[in-house]
Amino acid sequence: MKDFKWAIVTGGSSGIGREFVLELSRKGLNVIATGRNEERLKQLADEVKEEFKTEIHTFVVDLSSPQEVERFIDEVSNFEIDLLVNNAGFGLYGEFVKLDLKEMESMIEVNVKALTVLSHHFAKQMVQRRRGGIINVSSIAGYMPLAYFNAYGATKMAKMGKNAPHNHGWGIYALFDDAVIYYRSPKSVYEEELIPLKARVGILHARKASEHLPVSFIQLHPFIDNHGKAFCHNGTIYDIPFVSIESDTFSYFVKIKDFSSYEELAERIRNVAEGYRHTGMNFLMVNDDELIVYCGYSQNEDYYTLWYDDSLGFVVASEPMNDNFKPMENKTMLVVKDGRIEKVLRV
Repeated sequence: MKDFKWAIVTGGSSGIGREFVLELSRKGLNVIATGRNEERLKQLADEVKEEFKTEIHTFVVDLSSPQEVERFIDEVSNFEIDLLVNNAGFGLYGEFVKLDLKEMESMIEVNVKALTVLSHHFAKQMVQRRRGGIINVSSIAGYMPLAYFNAYGATKMAKMGKNAPHNHGWGIYALFDDAVIYYRSPKSVYEEELIPLKARVGILHARKASEHLPVSFIQLHPFIDNHGKAFCHNGTIYDIPFVSIESDTFSYFVKIKDFSSYEELAERIRNVAEGYRHTGMNFLMVNDDELIVYCGYSQNEDYYTLWYDDSLGFVVASEPMNDNFKPMENKTMLVVKDGRIEKVLRV
């Protein structure tokens, strides 16, 4: 965050939000704090001005009101926001059927909708600048059943996303021009700095990393070798001997990654397909400045067919996301460079 200048902290007048404001100010960031209690916000601003050599602006905002959220966005339009801390939230206690519906709607507005609107607005600016961060403050209530807190827990699950069976990697959502938009899983096991930027094109893991992501963007287990090749695979390859780790994906990668031509790569893929039972052998591989996409399956065409859109760069998904997406034929390989398809091969 050394280059960050301005941060927004919602719900900054008390509790965790207040501590965020103080800690960010201590680290040298200027802060915009929102809250509903004007007096507490004033006290916070006085404390920051007295203790730190940073700026602070406070705004009284009721995030349960979409109109006030839009007003706030307009009021801070002249600030270049580097960090957004979505901290504001509240919970309702009681039997679900006895809770007041209007109060539940207000809770959803604050805990889910306002967070989404603010994140969407400021993330677009961050992507354009290729700098920025968003922190969502959530609760363990989103991970566990709690008596009389079920409505609140649901809003926290919406904030965090739901764990998937393979939720232990990291992933990229899309690449448009120079803007990389990415989502990281809660249980990342990969060090981001070890993965080249080019490896972030389409490399995603697990069928659905979390429930708040767009449905079924192709999400796979990623691996990377010491030459910078990144690889991920969707499907199951039975009885393939494990290499180093218990992963059919990694074994598949090892068997095909060392090739001198696309024809040799196609031959290596055929050898694996003919040698081992499998459901799907789809993969994405980043090789230097190119992305190689292969669609191959032995069953369940609806599930394993890959779809791609090359109208704005190149995006691959496991189902059509709009009318621009086209299906890949079974046993077809695409070579993509700079967002354009350079070569199509039958395997």
